[in-house]
Amino acid sequence: MKHLNKLFLLIFVLAFAIGCSKSSDPAPAATIVGKWKASTIKGSATALGQTQSINETIDATFEFKADNTFTGTGMIKALDTDVVSNTSVSGKYTFSGSEVTMTYTDPSTKKESVETYKVTISGSTMTWNLNLDAYKKLAANDPNSALALAFISALDLNITLQKQ
Repeated sequence: MKHLNKLFLLIFVLAFAIGCSKSSDPAPAATIVGKWKASTIKGSATALGQTQSINETIDATFEFKADNTFTGTGMIKALDTDVVSNTSVSGKYTFSGSEVTMTYTDPSTKKESVETYKVTISGSTMTWNLNLDAYKKLAANDPNSALALAFISALDLNITLQKQ
């Protein structure tokens, strides 16, 4: 029993010392400002009861500026088609630390498009996650995507970007 009391006392003292120690300066907030090269789209989609793995190589560059504007250029494959296009977009973005929302005029439809991704940043790697709910919002302004969406029951994609 004596040893158990000493153990509890030791745990209490350590917890108190750790809890009361001076903390270092907080880590700087993650930022997406700069040039990022998108290299892969990986994940899975389920349509008509069939789940398919997705592992695509893409070649696109995004530049996010401090004034909340962005440009995106490169070869981009539409997720719900085999269409590959060399495209360039520019617009405005917001970044909350865990989510980026980009608003731009879609070059093919000439309509405003809004894309929102969950974001994680680790060192010089940024990952955007697109799930079914986010894709539904994205597809709302595109009749072709809306049609494809009727058959999709699950979607989980990760787009990997490297800081340039």
